Amino acid sequence: MKNLQTYKLRAECIRDIIMFVQAAGSKIVVGDIDSLGAPDTELTFESGLTATQIRGILRSIEDGHVMLQTIMRIEKYTGERDYALR
Repeated sequence: MKNLQTYKLRAECIRDIIMFVQAAGSKIVVGDIDSLGAPDTELTFESGLTATQIRGILRSIEDGHVMLQTIMRIEKYTGERDYALR
């Protein structure tokens, strides 16, 4: 992959992250997985996809709404949810 961007997101649990990694396959390069205390977890990863394309993958994941609502490029990441995203 070229022109990789670094992204970060928050998930309700590690299971959600595993489902995202499986759905994204080779389109992402997993970086750090940090537990925020049960059950929240954060994932840092790189991808050549845009945030819009990644959100398309996240929409396909059952109960992936927290990841969908928190994904941002790492330099803009806050971990806060954008409840307008569905």
